[in-house]
Amino acid sequence: MASCNIFTSRTARSIEASQDLGASPHKTFFRVILPLSLPGLLAGATFAFVLSLGDFLAPLLVGGPSGTMIANLVQSLFGAAYDWPLGAAISVFILIITLSLLALTQRVEKRWSFE
Repeated sequence: MASCNIFTSRTARSIEASQDLGASPHKTFFRVILPLSLPGLLAGATFAFVLSLGDFLAPLLVGGPSGTMIANLVQSLFGAAYDWPLGAAISVFILIITLSLLALTQRVEKRWSFE
């Protein structure tokens, strides 16, 4: 839904202008449509990544006990293994990666902002 608002009359006018100026469909996509949809794509990818970090139950049910996911590893380090320092280190590492990704996404969205 984030990108739905972008593809309104403004995009239709931009695509029509691109075609009127003689751009090929390939150039129209990469120079008009993709830059306009990039904020929505980044928002969707960020939501999917951040929400998947805290997922404990689905990997356990789908992959079984043999599949190792980061959230399940941290849970087992704090719970069954009683290795709290390693669990805390992995948690902080995941937090740093997540915050770095969010900062990078925010910087890219500001750079590609058309408003």
